[in-house]
Amino acid sequence: VASLVIKEAKQLENKDALNNYQILYKTPGIEELGIKDEVKVTIEYLSTFEAAKVSGNKDTIEDLASAIELTSHTMDLAIKLKYPETDAKEWMNTVALKMFNKGAGYMSATDTNNAYKCFEFLSRDKYANAINGEITKQAKENVEKIKAMNVKK
Repeated sequence: VASLVIKEAKQLENKDALNNYQILYKTPGIEELGIKDEVKVTIEYLSTFEAAKVSGNKDTIEDLASAIELTSHTMDLAIKLKYPETDAKEWMNTVALKMFNKGAGYMSATDTNNAYKCFEFLSRDKYANAINGEITKQAKENVEKIKAMNVKK
């Protein structure tokens, strides 16, 4: 029965699947089946990705940074669970582009402090494999431009 619930949950949207896994986790006898740890990691994966989506739909630098960090963690969990990273990687690049555009907006408004926050975050090595290489490259270039502008001041 548990394997049927897991199979069905994998077909559902994340929020519905999360509910199914949470119910399964609380089911008596799940420990004897030897799947409780996998179900727990799956719950963490789904809830982290859901939190990343909530943060990524907001517009502050902090929320976008949180979304990128949470999505990065989601991608790590996907690897652990042998799940495809496609959805998380797509979301990562959506949020990264949103943050890049936010930084560009700050740059054109000459708010280099906030622009630097956006570009520096996007250029961190930690996210290099997850974020589109062109976004990372341009973010690094903008960090260097801002540093050069600050030296001239």
